[in-house]
Amino acid sequence: MKKHLLSLLLFAGSISLAFSQNLLTERATKKISYNEFGVVNKVTFKKGAVAQNSSLDLLKEITGEVPNSEFVLKSSNTDKYNITHEEFTRTYNGIPIDLETYKVHSKNGYIMSANGSFSLLDLDSNPNFISAEEAFQKAVNSTNAETYAWETNETLNPKPQPELVILPAGLAKEKKVKYAYKINIFAVKPLSRNWIYIDAQTGQILFKDPIIKHAEGHFDKHTAKEGAFISLKKNNFLLVEGNGDTRYSGNQPLETSLGNDDRYFLKDDTRNIHVLNSNQTFLWDVTEFTDDDNVWSDAEFNNEFKDNAALDVLWGMGKTYDYFMDVFDRDSYDDNGSPLMGYVHLDFEYDNAFWSGDFMGYGDGTSNGEEGNGRFDALVSVDVTAHEIGHGVCQETANLIYEREPGALNESLSDIWGAAVEYYAAPNDPNKDHWLIGEEIDRRENSIGLRSMKNPKDKGSPNTYKGQYWRPASYEECPIPDYYENDYCGVHYNSGVLNYWFYLVSEGGNGVNDNSDAYDVEGIGIEKAAAIVYCAETNYLEYDSWYEDAKEFMTECAANIFGDNSQEFQTVKDAWYAVGLGDGIMAVNEVKSKNILVYPNPVKDFINIQTKENIGELTFKILNLNGQKLAEGKVVNGKINTAYLVPGNYVLMINGKNLNHTQKFIKK
Repeated sequence: MKKHLLSLLLFAGSISLAFSQNLLTERATKKISYNEFGVVNKVTFKKGAVAQNSSLDLLKEITGEVPNSEFVLKSSNTDKYNITHEEFTRTYNGIPIDLETYKVHSKNGYIMSANGSFSLLDLDSNPNFISAEEAFQKAVNSTNAETYAWETNETLNPKPQPELVILPAGLAKEKKVKYAYKINIFAVKPLSRNWIYIDAQTGQILFKDPIIKHAEGHFDKHTAKEGAFISLKKNNFLLVEGNGDTRYSGNQPLETSLGNDDRYFLKDDTRNIHVLNSNQTFLWDVTEFTDDDNVWSDAEFNNEFKDNAALDVLWGMGKTYDYFMDVFDRDSYDDNGSPLMGYVHLDFEYDNAFWSGDFMGYGDGTSNGEEGNGRFDALVSVDVTAHEIGHGVCQETANLIYEREPGALNESLSDIWGAAVEYYAAPNDPNKDHWLIGEEIDRRENSIGLRSMKNPKDKGSPNTYKGQYWRPASYEECPIPDYYENDYCGVHYNSGVLNYWFYLVSEGGNGVNDNSDAYDVEGIGIEKAAAIVYCAETNYLEYDSWYEDAKEFMTECAANIFGDNSQEFQTVKDAWYAVGLGDGIMAVNEVKSKNILVYPNPVKDFINIQTKENIGELTFKILNLNGQKLAEGKVVNGKINTAYLVPGNYVLMINGKNLNHTQKFIKK
């Protein structure tokens, strides 16, 4: 497929590469991939070929020497696997080039790989810009809302100030970089929040990137009730332990705060979490949820207003925070301890929940809680809460744009964190199925959730890349992404492919996909699967990554964490093959142990196994070249029977204590 990462085009004209160390040589590189423009967007180096301190030289060699352009080290971190990840951005004449980054990955003092997106900077040398105020007005006019957040309370929601940036080539219609004003337009009637990029020279709209991400796909336009934003009075709080009867998860411990008026509030200062009551407005009448004895019981809060939904949000946000901290040592969505703000009873009969860029909003839904009444009950289940915070994690890491395949990856990553957090928080709750998203809130007849990760087709989503239920996502098939018209070119539907991949990596499974390819995937557990996803999201994926990129990065992460001879690595490859991407077992690397002898090859009936030392019990699997498992069992008396196999090519996997052996063989 075409690569949709932005080009790393060389500066037009005569370019001097005298500074270069010629790092991109056949002698130094293992693999180089190119985008649709024919230039490098990913390179893998041979072990020990390029020193870690050569990162800037590598970037200069890729882009060419561009006057007035500077590289900026945005971040550098060393993960638990001893891999250092450096992320670079660029400026031109002091103006930041928005969104694009380049990431360099090193271990033990040497660069392992690099991936990213830099654009050709063919810009006017003496541009004439429209004013920031004119750009702001054009952004407002394009939104055409009745009410904007800053009009209701500019203290709480200041009027946005346009920022002059350079928009990457891939996001402009002409496929050229553009000077642009970037403006955060937050409308409340009707509800929307977008980064809007206005051409700084012509005033044309270049690109819109939605900031608000919803749990559920589009179904109707929603208009907020009239009112005005208000701000809460500051209180002095004392952290205390309480408990509450949540709406969906039973009685749970809650960390709350005791105010100076001897009332308890849903404020957890340990995790920096605050849950507030929006009183069926869009943040125009915000108040605290309070209790007198810190026992938040059904008798008090399971009422016609669904006030117990607030307890689910406090508990769910706490469990999501704990999961990321305990498993990945991540402090809040931005890894910087930023507040987790949740607004419950958002607007009137609002049938959705969302991440807004810096807070979460939760609707009460249109159902009274009875099956068949309305669409959804209060949208506050723990998986929905984790899903929304997951958008915050993506915003601060991969920063995937919210349209087409990058938007589908964005949605699926949030579903993955919804499943992982629900499993972490309540692994034995019979009312929860962590492979369904929103199963506890759905009240539609004959419906069991928003999405199914185990069976995406049950909810009208594909389980095979570009297979049945795939929504048009290319620039040709879906030229204008729109929330109401096409779900931003299928973000809530095409997410099913990565959802099913994650399920297969976790649980395993076999079958035949929409390409008529048979597959058989051995699961490695949700914890290992989540580690691979987190590695890719936080260190490899970029704003314009598509499915093909996700496949490469997650496979690389599996190799980095578990080794490229491991079952985990093979499972990741097989799962990508199962969802229609990659070669699976057909591209298996033979891994032959020095401690085992397998013969004969070709074989007529029995394969003989000899070991050089006592390594205990051995097990085996035989697969065809489509990855379908044909046989498995224990190796008995050093022999494996193949007499029943038809002549052809097969893969044999032998496993034992500290032994993994994989080889192809021919059956005569």
